[in-house]
Amino acid sequence: MATLLNDEPFKGFTVMSDSEFFSERTKVPDATGNYALFLRDATTLLEASGYSTAQEGAPFELRGHMQMYTGESSGVTSSASPSSAAS
Repeated sequence: MATLLNDEPFKGFTVMSDSEFFSERTKVPDATGNYALFLRDATTLLEASGYSTAQEGAPFELRGHMQMYTGESSGVTSSASPSSAAS
């Protein structure tokens, strides 16, 4: 279920799962905008990639999920598909 955040500095942002994004695309405007990818339990992934929290600092966390990527798109829903996300 998509959640509208009310706490600063994220007031007005919506959080949703990947399955919700791909199954209910009408909830995401197909327009220019920013997006961020947050993963739960990403420590193993970071360690495997050689990321050092001692040197780079810990990733930003939101409700127990680590921020792994931030991007911008001119059409988030039209350019995303479950098959391209898996590759």
